[in-house]
Amino acid sequence: MTVQTPTITVLVPRYYAEVDAFNTRTLTDASTDEDAYVIAEATYNATLRRMIGVPARTADDALAAIDWFIKECADTQLDIANGDCLYDRVAGSLVNAVRDYIASTAGRPA
Repeated sequence: MTVQTPTITVLVPRYYAEVDAFNTRTLTDASTDEDAYVIAEATYNATLRRMIGVPARTADDALAAIDWFIKECADTQLDIANGDCLYDRVAGSLVNAVRDYIASTAGRPA
């Protein structure tokens, strides 16, 4: 039996559903920070770990990756074009890789 890796298109909405459920539940059910940590590790953090290394196979995957990036980095100032820190360089690389994927599948220059 072959286990199929979930797509980015599946994992991103799952991640946000788990974050929303965590935020609702921890406000009412978790009595300590440790309880909240255990819940986070079993839900959205586990989904984040599953997202690592999943390729963008379709334009929908690429767009879901960009949507995740935009939402997660909304409050973070990044210089993805000229940044010197590792996070800036990695973020810029990911954005360019996804952009190139979409351009190549749409028959446009990268």
